[in-house]
Amino acid sequence: MQRIGGTIGFKVGGVAQKAKGEFTYGYGTPKRTGVAGTDGTVHGYTSEAQVPYFEGVITRLPGVNYKEWFMSEGDTVSLELASGETLMLYDAWNASDGTGTTGANEIPVRFEGVKMEQV
Repeated sequence: MQRIGGTIGFKVGGVAQKAKGEFTYGYGTPKRTGVAGTDGTVHGYTSEAQVPYFEGVITRLPGVNYKEWFMSEGDTVSLELASGETLMLYDAWNASDGTGTTGANEIPVRFEGVKMEQV
């Protein structure tokens, strides 16, 4: 039986980060919303662009300047899934709010980019 969940890898600019818990991701596909009329029929849908992203929590690493890290842009970010697949986010910027916690030394992260591919 093939493993479908569990350990993941998260890299920013080719540098491995200490991923924790679950990460979420969005491919950046258009969001479609149905439009129903007062005549009781569906008229169609609207389509809205979405930005591809990765979001999760990492453990803070010693020696990293996180103030600069939060300002990063133009990065290639990868999310290596337990299934063996890798999602690549290109020309990405750090869209995190720049916060961290001291209890478990965690940093919430969100990277958004121009394009995502599954490789």
